Amino acid sequence: MNSKPFLLVSAALNVLLLACLARNRTAESSPPMNLVVREVTSAPTESIRDRMVAVTNQVVKALDWRTVESDDYRRYIANLRSIGCPDETIADIIKADVGKLFKARRLELAGATHGFKYWKPGNPFAQAMNPEAVQKRQELAREQRAILRELLGPEPETSVAPAGNPFAEALPLLSPQQHQQILETRERFKSTMTQGMDGNASPETRRQQMREAERRMEQDLSGILSPAEKEDYDLRFSQTAVKMREHLAAFEPTEPEFRSIFISRKEFEDTVADLAGRLDAASQKQTAEERFYAQTRKSLGEARYADFLRALGK
Repeated sequence: MNSKPFLLVSAALNVLLLACLARNRTAESSPPMNLVVREVTSAPTESIRDRMVAVTNQVVKALDWRTVESDDYRRYIANLRSIGCPDETIADIIKADVGKLFKARRLELAGATHGFKYWKPGNPFAQAMNPEAVQKRQELAREQRAILRELLGPEPETSVAPAGNPFAEALPLLSPQQHQQILETRERFKSTMTQGMDGNASPETRRQQMREAERRMEQDLSGILSPAEKEDYDLRFSQTAVKMREHLAAFEPTEPEFRSIFISRKEFEDTVADLAGRLDAASQKQTAEERFYAQTRKSLGEARYADFLRALGK
């Protein structure tokens, strides 16, 4: 079970703060005392801040997580309530704990069904929507919801991995919220491509509109994912990766080979996209292409680089 001691400490401090506020309100409502004015001749020996720090340390020291946590979720919840933990915080702890448990089970499922081998030829969405995997993921989602309803009451607010979302299978380390946000971002991009393009525009204008839509999607995805998560996403679903899986089928790259080629290729394609409209675009593209092949040769070695070129028909 994943412990959340910092949430417990926060809850305890909140309880302490409420008690202090209640005490202050009681004091304010008491009959006023005669005020005595005295001359302050020296600084106080203990500041309010020092007293707060001391009290906080006492609270933290008094909280022994071993006396609270339990392998039985019902007992766990009862223990949290017994120390004054608010229901909202209890729900956060339990949902996070159960969510981590089911995330591990989804990871096991991803490996047990077919595994997502992004360096192999094929359609990543078809792999992600493997019927067996979808059915098992739906069963896990139902089980997770049932457990949370039993522990926290009917329809608790929670995030359960959406069944039928290909990103849940292809990127199992991401959260359900991220899976849904990726799906929504791609749907917006698709809508722009089908409805937001000017059909009467020139080919160059349409290319610019497409690049702008792609740039917005990339920005949105970068806001959802960390740099490492974004790279994992790109390896599976970017146009660069899609084209590589198509063109390198005869090369049969290993995972490390695919990743190294992908990094160089993505850099090359991003450079070419930024060159649009420049007078020196042709020469700069040639320089970038030469750099791509040099990097690929270095990463693969001579023998595999020769195989790489043959797969490309060069």
